[in-house]
Parts: sequence; C-alpha cells; structure tokens
Amino acid sequence: MIAAIAFLGAALGALGARMAFIRQGADRRVDHHYWLVVAQALRADPRLPPIIRGRYLLEDERQSYPPFFAWFLSWFRPEFLERRAVGLSQIADLGLIGVLIVFGVVSGVTGWAMAIGAAVIGLAPVLVAYNVQVNPRSWGNLFLSVKLMAEVLAVGMAGSYEIAFWAVAIAATAGVILSHKMSTQFMLALWPAWAIVLGSWAVATIPLFGLIVATAITGPTFARLQWRSHADIVRFWHRHWRNLGAHAVRQSPIYGSPGGPDGRFHGQGLRGVVQHLKNVVAYLPLGVLAPVVLFIAPAPPAWLLAWFAGAYAMALLTLFVPFLKCFGGGHHYVFNAVLPAVLWWMLAVETGDPVVQALLAIGLIVTLAALVLGWRQRAGRGGTSDPDLAAARAALAKRSRAPIAVFPLVTAEVVASDGRNPVLWGGHGYGFRLLEPIFPVVSAPLGATLRGHGTGLVLWDSTYWPGADAVLRDEARVSHVESFGRWRLAEIPRSTPSRHPSVMIVVRSLGIGGTERHLAQVVPQLAGRGLPIEVVTLHPGGAMADRLRAQGIKVYEADRRRGTVSAFVWLWRLLTVRRPAIAHFFLPEAYLVGAIAAIVADVPSLLMSRRSLNYYHRKHPFLAHLEKALHRRMTTIVGNSDAVLADLRNEGVPVRRVRKILNGIDLSPYANANSRDRLRSELSIARDSVVLIIVANLIPYKGHADLIDALSRRAHDLPADWRLLCVGRDTGIRDGLQQRARDGMIGDHILWLGERADVPDLLASADIAISTSHEEGSSNAIIEAMAAGLPVVATEAGGNRELVIDGWNGALVGVGDTEALAAQLVALAHDEFRRKAMGEIARAEVERNYTLDRCVDEYLALYDEVYLPGAHAAQLAQDQSPGR
Repeated sequence: MIAAIAFLGAALGALGARMAFIRQGADRRVDHHYWLVVAQALRADPRLPPIIRGRYLLEDERQSYPPFFAWFLSWFRPEFLERRAVGLSQIADLGLIGVLIVFGVVSGVTGWAMAIGAAVIGLAPVLVAYNVQVNPRSWGNLFLSVKLMAEVLAVGMAGSYEIAFWAVAIAATAGVILSHKMSTQFMLALWPAWAIVLGSWAVATIPLFGLIVATAITGPTFARLQWRSHADIVRFWHRHWRNLGAHAVRQSPIYGSPGGPDGRFHGQGLRGVVQHLKNVVAYLPLGVLAPVVLFIAPAPPAWLLAWFAGAYAMALLTLFVPFLKCFGGGHHYVFNAVLPAVLWWMLAVETGDPVVQALLAIGLIVTLAALVLGWRQRAGRGGTSDPDLAAARAALAKRSRAPIAVFPLVTAEVVASDGRNPVLWGGHGYGFRLLEPIFPVVSAPLGATLRGHGTGLVLWDSTYWPGADAVLRDEARVSHVESFGRWRLAEIPRSTPSRHPSVMIVVRSLGIGGTERHLAQVVPQLAGRGLPIEVVTLHPGGAMADRLRAQGIKVYEADRRRGTVSAFVWLWRLLTVRRPAIAHFFLPEAYLVGAIAAIVADVPSLLMSRRSLNYYHRKHPFLAHLEKALHRRMTTIVGNSDAVLADLRNEGVPVRRVRKILNGIDLSPYANANSRDRLRSELSIARDSVVLIIVANLIPYKGHADLIDALSRRAHDLPADWRLLCVGRDTGIRDGLQQRARDGMIGDHILWLGERADVPDLLASADIAISTSHEEGSSNAIIEAMAAGLPVVATEAGGNRELVIDGWNGALVGVGDTEALAAQLVALAHDEFRRKAMGEIARAEVERNYTLDRCVDEYLALYDEVYLPGAHAAQLAQDQSPGR
C-alpha cells in the first residue's frame, strides 16, 4: 500500500515537473518542427529516403536521419501532432519504467524500491529538460536499454526463453540503429566491454545481426546513405567542435567582437571544465552519488557497473578529449546512464541501510533543486514562440515565396515548417558541410552567402544580432526594414545570384590530346563565366598546362617521381585544403586516384566524364569492378556520345544519373584560310598536292598501322604527289610505324610532325582528315577536322558513327578494314568537288551542334544543378527500388 502511494506521488510529481518544463520549453524546441515536417513527408510517401522539397537551402533533400521516429510520428494525424506531439516524447520514458519493472520482477525487488526507481526516472533532469520537444533521443535510449537488459536475461537463461530474449536483443539493436545516432555510437563504444562482462560470444554478435535487420528494413541504399550521413556529421564536428554552442554572429571571425561574452559549449580554461562538470551533475544528481554506495552496500552486478561506467565515460570523454568531442554533446550521454543508475539505487535500497536511504534523500533533494534552477534558467531566456515573431511570420505570409535567411538559426525550423519560404538552413539530410558559411558561426561574408543562394528575405531578432542592419545595408543593399517588436524583416533587392560552385578538374595530364585540348578550351570559358575552377594533373608538364596558366587558370601538378601512393596522398591533402564543392574527373587514371581521394576528403559532389568506350575493361577486369564501385559514389556521370552512354548504362549506372554533353570547340581558329599556303610552304608541300591528315597520338588502338597498310595497298592509285601528315605524341611505336611505311614504299609521302600546338593551321593545309581508331568515345579530332571544313574518313568505332554520316560529310569504314579505307581515300583524293561539298556540310554540322559556347553552357548548368542543395536528390531517390 505504501509503495503504491509512493509510486502515485512520484508519478504526479514527475508529471508536474514535466508539464512545467514543457510549458516553459515551448520556446526552445530546436528540432521539434523538423520532425513534424518529415513525418508529414512520410505520411504522403512512406518510401525511404523521405524527400523534403523546397524547405531547406543548405541540405540534400534526401533525409538520412534514422527513420524510426519519423515513421512513428507519421502514424498520427497532423491535427493531433500540432496539439499533443510533445506528449509522445514521454512514452519512451514510460517504456524505461516498464524495463525497470521487468528487472524488478525478475530480481525479486520490492514494490517500494520499484516506486523509488520510477520516481527517479520521472524526475531525472536530463529526461525532463530534453523531452520538451519531439525528439528521437529517448527512443534510442529506450531501445538500447531493452537491448542490454535482454542480453543480460538471455545469458542467465536457457531454452526457449533464452532464444526469445536473444531475438528481443536483436530487434532492439535494430531499433537503436533506426532511431538515434548518438545512442548507436554509445552502443558501439560499449560493445567490446559488454561482451567481456557478460562472458558470452553471442553478445558480441548481436550488433551485427541488428545491423542486418536494420538494413533489411530500410534497404541497403538508405542504409548506406544513413551511415554516410553519420560520418559526415562526425567529420563536421571534428572540424568545428570548438564552436559547438557558439553564437553564430558574436563568435564569428568576420562579425564577432573579441571582447564579447563567449557562450560556446566548450568553454575555455577552468571555467569551461567547471561548467561541464556542473552539467554532468545537474543532469542526473543521483547518478553522481551512486558510486558512493559502493562503500556502504554490496557492489551491483558487473554488467550494471559496466553499463553505468560506460555511459559516464562516454560523457566525460566527449566533453574533455578534443578528438572525441565530435561524437556528441558530452553530457547528453548521461541519458544512457539513467536506467543503470536507477537499477543500482533499487538494489541498494533493498539492503535497508539507513545511510543509503539518507544518500537517496540527498540525491532527490538535489534533483528537485536542479529542476527548479533549470526551470528558472529557461524562464529567463527568450524564445521562438512569441507575439513579435508571430506578427513577423504573419507579414511574411503575405510576401513572395522567396528564400529567406533567419537569425538566430534556432528559429529557422519554425519558419521552415510553414513551407512557404525555403530557409537558409539544413543539416538533417546528408550534406552537413553545406552549413559552414553560417553554422556553427558565420564564416563567410553574409552578403555573398545570401546572393549565392538567391536569398530574397532576411528575418532576425534584433536582440540576438543588434548589428544586422548595418551588415545587410553594406553587403546586401537592404534599405527598408520592417519592425515587429524585437524582430526585423527585410527584403534583399533582386540581383543576379552568383551561385556558381567551386570546381576542381582532375586529369591525368595536360599534354596534347583530345581530352587535354577539350579542357584547354572549356576551362578558361567557364572561368570567364564566373565559375571558380582549378585544374589538377597527376603527371606534370604539358603544353595545355602552360596554355591554361597563360589564361589565368590555377594548375596543380603532382610529382610522380614519388609514385602513385604519394600522388594520392598529395591529391587528398590538396582537396582537403582547397575544399572544392565539386570534383570532376577526366580519364581512367584520374578517376581511380582522384575519386578515391575525393571520397576520403569528403568532397560534396563528384562527377566523372567518360570520353572513350570501355574496351580497357576487357584487359583489366579488376579495374572494371573498381570503376563500377566508384560509379555508385558519383553524383552524375557525363558521356560525350550515345555510344559512351550505352557503355555506362551497361555498367549499371541509372539512366537518371547519366548526362550527355557533346564536345565543343572554338570555331574561330579554323577560319584562317591564309594558313593553308603558309603551312604547305613551311612543310615543302606543293599547292596542288592532295594532303591527308591524321591527328592522333601514336597509340596502337588509334589504328595508324591500318592506315599505313591501306595507303601501301593503293599508293599507285593516289595522285602522284600526295602527302600524309601524322600529328600526335609518340608513345613508343613511331619507329615501327616508320619502318612499316618504308616497307610499303610510302615512307617519303609521310611527315611525322609529333605534338603540335597549331593543329587548326595544319588542318587548314589538308584536304582529307582520317580517323582509324579501333575505339572512340567522341573524337575531338574529327570535330576539329569538320570545323576546318574537311571531309572525314573514319572507322565505325563508338561515337564516330554519330559524327560522320557516310556519304554526307565523309565516309565510314569497318574497324581494321584496310581495303575499304584505301578505296574511300582514293575516291576522295580524285574528287575535289565532292571533298569541298562534304567539308561544307561538316562545318555546318559543327556550327549547329558542337560549338564551345553550347558545351560551356551545359557544363555550367550541370555544375549549378549538382551544387544547389538537394537539386539532384529527387533524381537519386527515384533510383531506389520499392520496399527499400
């Protein structure tokens, strides 16, 4: 009877304390509105990942937080959640009391002790203070507590009961993974010690089975996204733990005041240490007193000590060890100490020792004092639900749906919940780094950030940021500000948003080749359009590198004398320091080395351009598997022809993540007709000679041997003074080709010109262009020849069929078909009228589809698309299979 009365009294006291905190905490709900929004999204579409469109500018629209809590909320009607959502946060704490009762029954603990335990749970400040908003932390703690208790019971039982408790432990482990990140971190940190304490190998396997179950529920695609997001957050706080809890403006390196008050969570010196310890004590006073019981009553079971000590160790380590501070808010791990502390006190109270009872009484008094002080502290704070803000939001509802910036950032969630104005905020989906211009402190000029994201409105609390008026006037040209009590609302004058991201191009080298010449033309044009762009080469030197530098492009070169591993480390460090928004890889070597380095460096968006067919996969099967694995990490993969895109689709790249951007060239260098006679004179070629030209590096698959054989076969049918210009870098086969030409009695007709920077002039001096490649994506050499007004005789390799229309702007022959190749060359060599007609058609085709301006426009659009937060999220979400 006494126990029942005590239990009822404790319940009423806990309920009163919680209601008081909920009423006072209505103004301090940081994530409350977010969870209601994501629940609404899941109610509309239960598939994972949830997609939140048009609310947050600084995040991926795919919501990658553990989904259980949002699922749970989505079961309730929106009207109920608007009024009673906070009440749902108390259910998890009732679940903790249920676990306590189960333990009490199994352990033979009296009702009096269980009543005391329920009171401690109900009054625990860490639970009371935090559950003023809907949040998944209590659910993660509940699932973790069920998991640990089920394992304790399973180890002590046999038969069907043991199997049942192992099943409960696995299901609860999945619940932890699917509900809360920090609870998952604590579970993994406790894992080794827990298995040792319980002395069971089965315990060590439970997290693995739980992970399998969680992955089966969400599907592997979302599971990867969830863990990737988790790692993203940890890396973010590893960079910024010093500014955890900072005032975004007061501690800003740009707008902050060095002498102003410092409210950061990790305070400096002894004062910071004392503040942390005070929080640890105040969050659970009876937890701090529990170890004193060791000197009075028998020690609790080893598993209980391990659980209790693990929670406090995690709290203290993440508070005081710098490189561990990225794993959470320190004293929030006291959440996980509540149940073991309560169980410990229950066992101690059962001894009937008066000293234990006195300590318990002291602990309860300190607990009540902590609640009163906490309530008074919250009562003295400003909040988000106030008449002034309500008036500002009402005015906002009458304005345009322009993106809006809100300060303080805690208010951003409230404004975002309306869904009218996309808010300059985020951090819930993947992409925590996107917050860095404004969070945890404003680290970039605010005007540039606002323009970069097309922000049209700013709402701020003037008591939070008194100097905002001056900053917005100077940097965003704001002139008119509306006042709503302490809140201010201003409209930013329209201007062209400079939203282009920073891009780093990674390429094998910058010698003279199709891809290299392509980049030498495209990159300066992109820079001229305002795109911050830099180029990295894995091999130093090259004519195109000098050409880019001459146009003001920054080019970084790896020192390959140190080997591939050193080049990888160098590139990783460079990406970490330069921190581009997008890394774009050209050619296989740059893709393999660069993509892995960019993934490790956590570059937000990754692009790859495939510019050839994948024949090299046949010789290197491992390379094929590695590339396919990397494809899954790319935001978008670019191909320059339908043939290349077909290869990518066959490699498993979803159609929605493939983009075709045709090559483009600057046509102006190909309009210099005067260079024809000058070049022929320099090369000692007669004006009326028929000149053939092949522009291709001397690589076996480029088919130079086929061309020599074809010309040798029909040399007697060609005009007497014909010439062949071979333009391209020698890769070691030139001597063999020259000997082949001498053996075919045509050596005197061939000029081996090597690498040349004057390719347009050389093309102008020629009559027929040739491409004999065995494999080709989309040949720049063919496009350049067409731009020069030449007919092209090409093999039917890859994208050549898309450039050369047989009999229209040139001729197509089979790969390796030297007889057909010779016949076409002989026919065109004797038909000047047909050559000129084909050349005019070829030039017109380039002007229509292969201009540099069109190519640059498409690159710029692609970069902007993948940079804008969430722009590709819906597209990627469509790649997920149903039931994931």
